Amino acid sequence: MIIGVLSDTHGTLHGRVVPLFEEAGVEMILHAGDVGSYGIIEQLSRVARVQAVCGNVDVEGNVALLPAELRLEVEGVTVYMTHIGGKPGAWFPMLSEPKPGVAICGHSHAALLERLGPTLFLNPGAAGTQRRFSNPLCVALLNVSGVEVEAELVVLDGA
Repeated sequence: MIIGVLSDTHGTLHGRVVPLFEEAGVEMILHAGDVGSYGIIEQLSRVARVQAVCGNVDVEGNVALLPAELRLEVEGVTVYMTHIGGKPGAWFPMLSEPKPGVAICGHSHAALLERLGPTLFLNPGAAGTQRRFSNPLCVALLNVSGVEVEAELVVLDGA
C-alpha cells in the first residue's frame, strides 16, 4: 500500500501535493498535524482516505477535535503518528512496546527519514505554501508491502 504522508500545512496546501499523490496512486493519506483548516482534509479526501492528528496550531474548529495520536495497522505493520515526536534517538525510548514499524511526526518542518532498531522514523516536513525555518517544502511517500516498509521524501520546492 502506498501512503501519502504530510504535515504542517497551516491552512494551505502546496499545489504539487494532490497531483503527486494522485500520480503515485496513494491509497491512504496521513497528516501529522498542524492542519490549520479542515478544508485541507476535505481536499485530500478527494484523493484517498485521510487520517490526521491534531497539531499545536489546531486549536479551533474541527481540526481541534482530531486525536493527539494515532496507532494503526497497515498490512501487518504498526504505524504510530503524533504531531510532536522528536529526533529518533530521544523519541525511540518513549515509544510504547511493542515498538511500531513506523513512527511519524511533524512539527519541526524539517524532513527526516531514519531507521533506528525496528522503527522507521519519518517526518515529512511541511507541505503548506509558505516555508518556515528555511527548510524546503516536502511530503513523503510510504510504501508498506507485507512487513517491508520503505519511504521516500519528495521536495515540493527548491531548497
